[in-house]
Amino acid sequence: MGFWKSGDYDLVKEGQDRFVKKTAKLRQHANSLGIYLAHEIHPGTAAMCADDFNLLVKTCDGDKCLT
Repeated sequence: MGFWKSGDYDLVKEGQDRFVKKTAKLRQHANSLGIYLAHEIHPGTAAMCADDFNLLVKTCDGDKCLT
């Protein structure tokens, strides 16, 4: 994976873990209200393409509030 992963670090995995932690309360509240959280697929965001977004959803254990 070159720059992103080597030896004792994995920047992509660290970013995924951070996304899960930083959005946990927000996702929990959205789920309690039965609402969905939209993430715009756009350069410079956590998901720059559909594959990135699907990876975020998978990282969050398929949380149904993520749309």
